[in-house]
Amino acid sequence: MTALSKIGIIVRIENSKVKDSLNFLHAQLQKLGADILFHTSCQGILNDNKTRYVDFADFADRDACIVIGGDGTLLHASRALVDLNVPIIGINMGRLGFLVDISPHEASKKISEIFNGHYSTEERFLFRAEVEEDKEIKSCELAANDIVISNYQHQRMIELQTFVDGRYINHERADGLIASTPTGSTAYALSSGGPIVHPALNVLTLVPICPHSLSHRPLVISADSTIEIVLDSNSEFRAQVSFDGQSGQVINPGGCVRITRYEKTVKLIHPQDYDYFGILRAKLNWGKTLTPST
Repeated sequence: MTALSKIGIIVRIENSKVKDSLNFLHAQLQKLGADILFHTSCQGILNDNKTRYVDFADFADRDACIVIGGDGTLLHASRALVDLNVPIIGINMGRLGFLVDISPHEASKKISEIFNGHYSTEERFLFRAEVEEDKEIKSCELAANDIVISNYQHQRMIELQTFVDGRYINHERADGLIASTPTGSTAYALSSGGPIVHPALNVLTLVPICPHSLSHRPLVISADSTIEIVLDSNSEFRAQVSFDGQSGQVINPGGCVRITRYEKTVKLIHPQDYDYFGILRAKLNWGKTLTPST
């Protein structure tokens, strides 16, 4: 692999651990001779008053960007950097960390190895979603994890119609519906009964949230399909649609969310010993014997 020299750094969680990690990483990259740019999110927590902070657009010439935070931080960076084709490295300062796979105590060693060209890469795709009402596109958003349609302000089920490539699939009453990428299959979709999907697969999953009928099960389809999810025009309530749980908007009865695979992918950089199934075992506690407390 090619050695790295131009690095961007992004943070989202402001606490003492992130501050310590950021300043330690800064010192380490300086010793390695890196050309470093800091995102505006680092302002106020970097111990360097002479540093200039930049927006995402200024990272276009970076060999890679390091994200310090949790999976949500990396998802935010993925949407912001996907059009710039800048690879992302994740240092985990959150809780689970399926995506930010370098632990803080390994960061010094792993970053040095990656900086010197010892790493692996993989690509993850994103969704593009259009929200349409009255035949007018109200908004267009990207999502790396999932798109969730759920009730808005009312503890009542909503009624949805789902179409795949123009073909009617079903009409269901549920608390909502999750459209998930393989990346998002270990997030909300998993907690709602969806399958764990290997990130190399070109598929998406449609996972109902607490459906009224137990016959409505998660559905796995090609990611090259066009998915249309329509809030029934006779529905008494509005719904909300969220993108990676970080942004969203309200849709009215008759509104449609149209989902397609985004034409560009985000590239993740991992340590050479990265093991997807090892991440699953560690984060989901597979194979561990639970002993009762005495």
